[in-house]
Amino acid sequence: MGSLVTDGLGTDRPVVLFDKPASPARPDSRTDCTPQVLARERVTELARHQREDPLAFLAQPDLFGDLIEHSRFVEAYRSAVISLHDHGARATLQVIVDGYG
Repeated sequence: MGSLVTDGLGTDRPVVLFDKPASPARPDSRTDCTPQVLARERVTELARHQREDPLAFLAQPDLFGDLIEHSRFVEAYRSAVISLHDHGARATLQVIVDGYG
């Protein structure tokens, strides 16, 4: 079974950049070495490099599977990341929402 994101990639439908939100990680407060804390640190490090490498997250197969291999998704994702940096979240979301209208 695929996801809302991957199921539409082989069609002419608009590219969906996100599926339902994931549950927030709840790190164990007794230690800094839990998988959740280590994952958060890794994601934070990737986020620091997104301006230079907009595909930093997608290049992580353990996080996003093979999405990096789907050119339609990659281009939509890259455009959204660049727009977030250049225009902010509100303007980027407005463009995405308007694209579905």
